[in-house]
Amino acid sequence: MKTLLRILPLVIVALLGGVGVSCKDGDVVERHYSSVKVDTCRVAIVMPLSEDAAFKERFEQTANWATELLLDGQMSMAMVTGDSTAVALQLEWYDEDTEDLSSLASVLAARNDLLCVIGPMRSTSVELMATPFARYDKPLISPGASSEDVIRRYSVGTAGTVHRKPFLWTLCETDVSQCEALLSKAWGAGARSISLLVPTDVYGKTFEDWIPFVGTEIGLSISAIEEYTNTGELESRARAALSSGADCAICVTQTLEETRTVLQVRQALGDKCPRLLFSDAALTASLPGLGDLAEGIEGVAQYADPTTGFQVAYEEHFGRNLSGVEAQLYDAMLLAGFAATVHHATGETDINEILRRITSEGTEEATVWSEGDMVWQMYSLRNGKCSKMIGASGVLRFDSEAYTSLISSAYVHWTVYDGTLVPIDYMSTDGGNRTEATLASWNWQARQQITIPDQGSSTEYLPLQSQWAVLVQGSQDWRNYRHQADVLNVYQLLKRNGFPDDHIILIIADDLAYNARNIHPGEVRASADGDNLYRDLEIDYVSSQITTSDIRDILLGNRSDRLPVVVESDARTNVLLFWSGHGSKNSAFNWLSDDYFTAQELRGAIEGMSFRKLLMMFEPCYSQNMLLQAEGIPGALALSSAASYEQSFADCYSLEMATYLSDRFSNNLVSFLSTKPDGTYKDLYSYLVTHTLGSHVQVSNGTLFDNLCLASPREFIKYESQ
Repeated sequence: MKTLLRILPLVIVALLGGVGVSCKDGDVVERHYSSVKVDTCRVAIVMPLSEDAAFKERFEQTANWATELLLDGQMSMAMVTGDSTAVALQLEWYDEDTEDLSSLASVLAARNDLLCVIGPMRSTSVELMATPFARYDKPLISPGASSEDVIRRYSVGTAGTVHRKPFLWTLCETDVSQCEALLSKAWGAGARSISLLVPTDVYGKTFEDWIPFVGTEIGLSISAIEEYTNTGELESRARAALSSGADCAICVTQTLEETRTVLQVRQALGDKCPRLLFSDAALTASLPGLGDLAEGIEGVAQYADPTTGFQVAYEEHFGRNLSGVEAQLYDAMLLAGFAATVHHATGETDINEILRRITSEGTEEATVWSEGDMVWQMYSLRNGKCSKMIGASGVLRFDSEAYTSLISSAYVHWTVYDGTLVPIDYMSTDGGNRTEATLASWNWQARQQITIPDQGSSTEYLPLQSQWAVLVQGSQDWRNYRHQADVLNVYQLLKRNGFPDDHIILIIADDLAYNARNIHPGEVRASADGDNLYRDLEIDYVSSQITTSDIRDILLGNRSDRLPVVVESDARTNVLLFWSGHGSKNSAFNWLSDDYFTAQELRGAIEGMSFRKLLMMFEPCYSQNMLLQAEGIPGALALSSAASYEQSFADCYSLEMATYLSDRFSNNLVSFLSTKPDGTYKDLYSYLVTHTLGSHVQVSNGTLFDNLCLASPREFIKYESQ
């Protein structure tokens, strides 16, 4: 049977005398087969059509070409199988640049006559459109969205996600892979330091989160990270990034005009400008139109895998080079067409399940993007057989747990040479253990671990007589749900281990449990299926009612009418300080919306406290800046989620609640302390390093604290009654 399937396309072509395909000016050429009735299946396409005229023309030509081939494949198959009907995709176009995407998503997701939606292309647009499609189980097939945050948020396997069925299908790996591709090019060209220019949106977030992390992993130093929120400040931010002294500047721009602005800064700096590498959004057919300004520009972008033959076929068919996501759009059309074929032939109505099957099952490889190969694939799918499909962009394989993004991608290193877009070389990722283990984010094993010495401390400790814990949420509002959940997660851990409430000082915003947006009134959870953390608790202070000076006084034990509950410690007391919230690059923790708990305040509190041992665990971004305040103080140890230039990652996104429920570092911390109560500090550190993906966990002052290879954090977590 397998041999028959392999030769079926050749037999069909011979019987038909070689039915050809032609396309003029992007119009679909009608075919007439008297014995076959053609039904239609509606597919909406949401792509940027007005910002760049070249986009519109190329998108329409590519989609129409795929539509023709899909219909011709069915017609060819009907000549052999005797089918009396076929299904053609009927396309509706919507402009990603001009539509109200939130409103459009609500309308399209609810329409029963739509098979699926292809698009949008940008990650920021997917963020606006995704939720209604999840609710209606309507497939959203994006050719170009690659934000790690967006893909992780809507991944089926993401811990805590309530929605357990796939609906978002992105035709490229996350931009974590692109970060590695960019950095490998910088390193290969001799760069040993980099700067980063990045927008402050969900597209830029992956680059800001991962470029410092991956750069550190391969030995690159970070000279500067410059963020821009709008085009008005782009020029000054670009000048700062390009003047930072870095060997290479990685520029994350999203429009032709933004790229032009950066190139104008490059031109003004002349020989003082470092090498520039642009991310994928800068690649457009209009780029050479910038003339001398664009000459020599380089970048990395998702592309057609050159081994598939699609690039050559495209160039022969349209007489031009690929210039962006044409291959990914073509593959999106294939997935829609194959799903429509199965739906039409079998009556199966769960389109996401069809897509899941055809992109994750089967082991035998099959090229599916050309007309003859499409016939074989359609025949196989109609008969319940799946293969490992090779499309225009490469293997169309989705992770068997997360589904949301491809597990491998092809990237092109491109340049503008003599006014023409030219591929320099290609890179491919193998997808090995990237999404399956980490649910749509890269499974990095951090190599920059701090060496934990197997030696004791000269500090002499008196016998332990009392224990205190101070748990602080430094933020407020629904969007910071995860910070309060982090604190309550640690609180409940302590309670399970015998801590009485009169030895835990709990400081939270207390604005979640009965928030109007909480679909589970009276509950706060760190994961969708986790326990209710808002139970049996005593809140000592509501965050909005105290100041950073008050926190310092609480740690110092300065009781007053305003502060009746403070740490009561002496040289026989162990004190635990846990802080979750936002961090500042300027060596501070954000306090609510407009204040800061500074490194100086923390250092002053530590130096003024009386304690036997002090353990500080900090979750916020850039928290190494605060961790360093423990240096040189006997008996103090600090752990932080991130290095001084790194973000701390949120985790457990809930579609129902429209917010992240917790943070990776905090989840890992509680998980280790709950399951390995007798583990050492070294064990804890190693666990956090290898499980807290995307940032480098830090530890400080171990040599003045204890032998971390022997001592255990149990002494702070398990309450020993005196």
